[in-house]
Amino acid sequence: MNPFTFDPEWTTTLTTPFMVNAFLAGLCIAVAAPILKGIYVSFCDYGLKNLDHPTWNNFANYIKIFENGEVLKYFGTTVVFVVFVVAIQYVIAIGAALLLNSKIRGRALCRGLLLIPWTIPSVVVAITFRWIFH
Repeated sequence: MNPFTFDPEWTTTLTTPFMVNAFLAGLCIAVAAPILKGIYVSFCDYGLKNLDHPTWNNFANYIKIFENGEVLKYFGTTVVFVVFVVAIQYVIAIGAALLLNSKIRGRALCRGLLLIPWTIPSVVVAITFRWIFH
């Protein structure tokens, strides 16, 4: 084998882990950064008056929530909200799917209109990159 020949399998094998790891590192940073910021802010006195410089107050926020005894009420409100929102969205989605699967006039138009929110971001990105590269 000639050492100066180009072997595409070798370069793919060598570069793939670097590309995958770079992607995973970026993804972890994009996911972890807001989570860590939220955890940090939960231990601070953070309000509209001090958005730029939150003051560290240890567990004061958590103590205040648990002292008033309404923490279970907060969780209950969240659970009720989630259950009702999911149920309503499920019923609306099933109804729309059944309606668009039946033989009605304008079915193709309605299906096309429902695809617009899905396609517009891709079109905007494509046009933007065309402007950038031309």
